[in-house]
Amino acid sequence: MSNRQRALENIIHFGGHFNFTRRKRLNDALANVMIAFPMSPDVGRYRRFHAKRRANFGGNDDPCRLRFKKMNLSTANKRIVHSGLKNLRAIINYNLEFYAHIGSDKKQITTFVPWRSIATLAIGLTGKPMVLALSITGLWLFSMVFILPILRARAERGEHDYSIGETEFSTTFNTIGVLERLLFYPSGDADHLPHHMFPTIP
Repeated sequence: MSNRQRALENIIHFGGHFNFTRRKRLNDALANVMIAFPMSPDVGRYRRFHAKRRANFGGNDDPCRLRFKKMNLSTANKRIVHSGLKNLRAIINYNLEFYAHIGSDKKQITTFVPWRSIATLAIGLTGKPMVLALSITGLWLFSMVFILPILRARAERGEHDYSIGETEFSTTFNTIGVLERLLFYPSGDADHLPHHMFPTIP
């Protein structure tokens, strides 16, 4: 389930570049209702965060670099299962830093909670026991809070190594390992260098 959540985060990223449709309002409506709301951040907030990152890539105001520096995590370690999130406190701190950087706030509860509630009821209305629907929702929340951060942190660390250069081209990597693509980049984000060069290509 966390792998599928990671895929949704990848697709939110694509929506942030208007890769659903060039009609901006329609792009954001589709991205939000189908993908972003069940993951909490809306695509507009994510786009603002991402624009700040692109404008300050590798610099002192790069929010991703700041997050890893604050948590004392190196982007140089590429071991497949190593994320640096070694305990519950690290996972919670990483979550808080991530959602703060992408602009999440209490207002987003007004979209996240109704979306999850409707999804839970929809499962129940298909004739499945409501306890199953609630269990699926509980698993979704558990995966999102405790497992997804480990996958995301490892994915972020595999995309860039700020210590070896100054430009996006020299510090951005593609991931070619089959297992890594399946685990950490399940929706195309493994081809990260071409994305940085041509971000509007889906």
